[in-house]
Amino acid sequence: MMTPADLTEYGTFLPGTSENKGGARGCSWVKSVQTASEKGIVIGVGVRDSQGVKDANDVGGGLQPVTVNGREAVQIPDASGCILALGVGARSRVDLTIAADEAEKGCQIATKVAQTVVEPKLPKG
Repeated sequence: MMTPADLTEYGTFLPGTSENKGGARGCSWVKSVQTASEKGIVIGVGVRDSQGVKDANDVGGGLQPVTVNGREAVQIPDASGCILALGVGARSRVDLTIAADEAEKGCQIATKVAQTVVEPKLPKG
């Protein structure tokens, strides 16, 4: 679905690693940090086959309904970044998780990656 080449705007990322956790099957990419002043970022994508956008959980920063390229979604900010849950049907979704140094930055990156990389690759319906 996504490769390090898709993320070059945010730095150099290591190859993705598969992971299954929290009811989702997915993959994550870690930014390769070159200098002490550079901020690290982890980008993860998880597929939830039996949970839709309406099943998303508030992790402390509230649930903010949004749309991404016309697709129903919800932003879920927290102190360590942001989750953007993209609806794929009434009972499934793809979660884009950005671990960054703050929620606002994480949500900005999540929105841009969702618009340009993730959402265009999802099935319409």
